Amino acid sequence: MAFLLGEAYIAIDSAIMTVLIRVLSEILPKTLGATDWWAMTPSLPPILKFMIVIMGPFIWLTELINNRLGKSKTDIVHNMRTYAKQKWLKRLKRDEPTR
Repeated sequence: MAFLLGEAYIAIDSAIMTVLIRVLSEILPKTLGATDWWAMTPSLPPILKFMIVIMGPFIWLTELINNRLGKSKTDIVHNMRTYAKQKWLKRLKRDEPTR
């Protein structure tokens, strides 16, 4: 759009696109799902199956890249559990009555 109207309209264009994306991708689907869920239920399984088949390779690829670049989800969860356990043990020692 900026090449059509000039650089002065970049902010306006960005605002319009943000509102459109917000309405079309978040507000409208949630409203339809909340009000017409019963009518939509029979048509959703084939659509979701199609989306899973189409997006499966992309998800696999991103997980592969993430595992190569950083820690896997299991490592992160293990670290979080270890931290929580250590914090809990410190609290137990602190609250333990002295004999």
